[in-house]
Amino acid sequence: MDRFTRGNLEELIRWEQPPCVTLQMPTHPAGRDGEQDVIRLKNLVREAEQKLERRGVRPAEARDLLAFVSDLPADKPYWGDRQLGLAIFVARKLRRLYRVPITLPESVTVGKRFSVRSLLPLLEDECSYHVLTLSENHVSLYEGDSACVKRIALAGLPENLQAFLNIDGVDRGAQVHSAAGGGTNGKQAAVFHGQGGESETAMSELKSYCRAVDQSVSNYLSGRGSPLLLAAVTRLATVYRSCNTYPSLLAVELSGNYDRVSPYQLFEAAWQSLQATRLEPSKKMLGRYLEKVGTAHVLDDPEGIVTAAADGRIEGLLYDPRAEVYGYIDDQLHETRITGRSEDDDLVNLAAVETLLHGGEIHPMAKVVPPSNSPLAAVLRY
Repeated sequence: MDRFTRGNLEELIRWEQPPCVTLQMPTHPAGRDGEQDVIRLKNLVREAEQKLERRGVRPAEARDLLAFVSDLPADKPYWGDRQLGLAIFVARKLRRLYRVPITLPESVTVGKRFSVRSLLPLLEDECSYHVLTLSENHVSLYEGDSACVKRIALAGLPENLQAFLNIDGVDRGAQVHSAAGGGTNGKQAAVFHGQGGESETAMSELKSYCRAVDQSVSNYLSGRGSPLLLAAVTRLATVYRSCNTYPSLLAVELSGNYDRVSPYQLFEAAWQSLQATRLEPSKKMLGRYLEKVGTAHVLDDPEGIVTAAADGRIEGLLYDPRAEVYGYIDDQLHETRITGRSEDDDLVNLAAVETLLHGGEIHPMAKVVPPSNSPLAAVLRY
């Protein structure tokens, strides 16, 4: 799999040397229907050549531009690692191929910009977070994304409660005081009290342990702003939260003991728990939109939204990932026109790209639905 990152997106949306050719298609994992994928790609290449020619590109130049794509069907090692989708971006000085874990629509676009909106869900899943598994017997910090979690070797992180209490060589797990008498030669005898019940001393030690964990974790995460998910039994989680100083500790947590859980099991539990949290930015943007409905600070007119996006006026964009709206921006009149012709610009893609280029947020309507039948809705900066 070729990971598609925000850096890759940034490169594509900033490319302004047309013609920009985007080929997308669903593919099958290795070993299944491979011939279909090869045939489909050959057909897309022919369609791309035709669209280039209709835009005034000479046939020979169109073939040269797409030559490396035409050679792909013969590249058996490349096809041996197929995923669910293939996206290819071609310009005169740029060639990018991405095998991605999502099914892509079969399409060819040729225009002033690349078509990236089908890949945007990959960035919604590009989620960096950390998981702290905490018990009296074990502590670990993990870094996670949309695919897995990996344990971090963190200097200064206590190994467990016992190791923390014995760090100076004194076993503070048992309480010691001296008592007169009972010893030989008139010496005082040491009297040990076990830790039965939740004594004040035991709670104090537990808090000290949690503070040491927090100090190590907070120092490491400082400046990252990454969400931190706590995995612990309820009693220990309560103590840790009372000691926590990291501002991005999530309110949700994984309740239970995760000492013997595999990294993959931990990832599955963490990813499921994070889903509601990951929806919050979309919900907040929808809330801002609903608050301003009926004012000049929101738009649900696709033509007006595309023009506003190009002007950098959009704070947040809600878009329908499945919608097909074609047209162009009339630079002389400074307005957008919908034509319905697929050879023109994909206006949903254009609105998303321009919003991102100007520092705005974009959110798919598949997750939050505004009270409008429009494929686009926007909150304006001004």
